[in-house]
Amino acid sequence: SDILGKESLRTLVLIVSLFLLLAMFGVLGIGFIVAFIGFFLGDNSETVKFIYPILEFFGGNGEFDRNLLTIGGLLIALYLLKTGLAMAINVYIIHFGFRQQVRLRTCLINAYFHMPYQSTLGKNSASLIYSIVSFYLFPLLLINHKSLKDNSTIAC
Repeated sequence: SDILGKESLRTLVLIVSLFLLLAMFGVLGIGFIVAFIGFFLGDNSETVKFIYPILEFFGGNGEFDRNLLTIGGLLIALYLLKTGLAMAINVYIIHFGFRQQVRLRTCLINAYFHMPYQSTLGKNSASLIYSIVSFYLFPLLLINHKSLKDNSTIAC
């Protein structure tokens, strides 16, 4: 079977989508910063005009100080939301990585257990096990790929 699996592939698509959402929050935050500076400087261009409906929605009453506080509060809330989303995405990615690591190590251990005894006589089998359970997993795949491939047909 393939290394990722269908469920993991869906999870990767979800992770990419969440990254795009996070990038959209970043762009929106930059737009709010530009509007905040423009509003503060008294600019009345198209860059600042989009903020007026948002101010009305959040109770802006036309006073400069009140509107400035409202825009600043929205900007802080947006960046807090973006930071919380970024932390949640990172936790999700770490859990996904650990799940994949467990799946791959289980596959390799099963392949090792089903290898013919003769294939382990010529090499130190303890180093194979150590390579599977340690963090140096990919050198094991590069070095021992041929012996695992030729001697085992275990489906993960």
